[in-house]
Amino acid sequence: MLSAISRMFEYRWIRRVLIVAPLRVCYRVWPDEIRKWSNFNHLTYSIIHGSDKKNRLSIPSHIHLINRDGLRWLGDLIRRRNSRMLPWDLLVIDESSQYKTWSAACSKEARELSTQIPYRVIMTGTPAPNKLIDLYPQIWMLDHGESLGPNVTQFRKEFCHSVGAYKEGRYELNKGREADIYNRIAHLCLRLDAADYLSMPPKIETDIEVDLPDHARQVYDYLENELVVVMKQQIVKQVGQAAALYNACRQVASGGVYDVNNQHHTIHNEFDVAVRDLADELQGKPLLIAYQFNHEVERLKKMLPGLHIIRGGTSQKEFDRIINKWNDGTLNPPYLAVQPQALSYGINMQSGPGRHIVWYGPTDNLDLYIQLNARLWRQGVQSAVTIYRLRARQTIHDMIWGRTDEKQDVQSSLLQHLREYCLNR
Repeated sequence: MLSAISRMFEYRWIRRVLIVAPLRVCYRVWPDEIRKWSNFNHLTYSIIHGSDKKNRLSIPSHIHLINRDGLRWLGDLIRRRNSRMLPWDLLVIDESSQYKTWSAACSKEARELSTQIPYRVIMTGTPAPNKLIDLYPQIWMLDHGESLGPNVTQFRKEFCHSVGAYKEGRYELNKGREADIYNRIAHLCLRLDAADYLSMPPKIETDIEVDLPDHARQVYDYLENELVVVMKQQIVKQVGQAAALYNACRQVASGGVYDVNNQHHTIHNEFDVAVRDLADELQGKPLLIAYQFNHEVERLKKMLPGLHIIRGGTSQKEFDRIINKWNDGTLNPPYLAVQPQALSYGINMQSGPGRHIVWYGPTDNLDLYIQLNARLWRQGVQSAVTIYRLRARQTIHDMIWGRTDEKQDVQSSLLQHLREYCLNR
């Protein structure tokens, strides 16, 4: 993308660029890439973040970088000035799948911004993380409804049908409409996959199944039976109750649960033992551990003393220290637990010796799953990457990991179609 930006400046098509990206990507990835390559060293940039972001915005840089949470502030500033003449000619939305929800505030701000900037690019490795419907808000930012309909209501009317109760607002794609969507957006899309141009080492996904102890099985079965009762009643008022029971089943299967007072209770430690055994098998090789609930990492700290942790509250300084040590092979002990939301986008971790990832239970978010795995399995990695997926046998984990695989099939179909389109142009 930087090559395209540099060329557009050279041809004087643009004066300034606005890049919207996850915060850590703003601070680490884009600046690193600009500094890394000599042909981009002439590009100046300013990161619009922090208490002095208004001053940073006034800096006449080639590139302004802002994170998703800053869009509301920027939108309010533009509306107060009541000007349609913005200083940017090119808008780049990095990790556009974060804007897949039409009604989300960040999505609304990004769409409004897109109507005021002539050149627009969206970038993502996971365009349809859950289903093809996720594409509509992203594509709208490019062509303002020309391909898939002028608004989400029209899109749903033409391509979708509602499912569940009316107030739930859930939609599924009509059968047989996938190819139509592929064809309508193909001219807007360019797929670049390292595997198409480079000899990538294998990516190996393997499941580690764990049996629940008897006492944990009793707790789990009780919660799952309660979930079944609620789901069979199909009462809209109980959607929240069903969601709570679903999350409780996920957590109990993994080893712990929060009660109504947000107090943690350990149910079993089979997953912790499995992670420790895996670490022992690796004999000192680095291990990246993806966890989701705080009680999980608290138990892991007992199994792996000295465990390094990156989560939402990790400072930028500590984040950089850990990642640098991971990449130069000096992280000691070589075990890093991460919340995927805090690490999944843009960060390069493939240059170090780490080649093993373990998921401490399943995730509902395919976007985070693919993105986190891509921190290691990406361009520049020198050997095979192994991804271990923990699951409790005969629990809701089986269903969740199964859905993850199904979602990957949907996205793979989309990406393959786009690849064929590009090759045939």
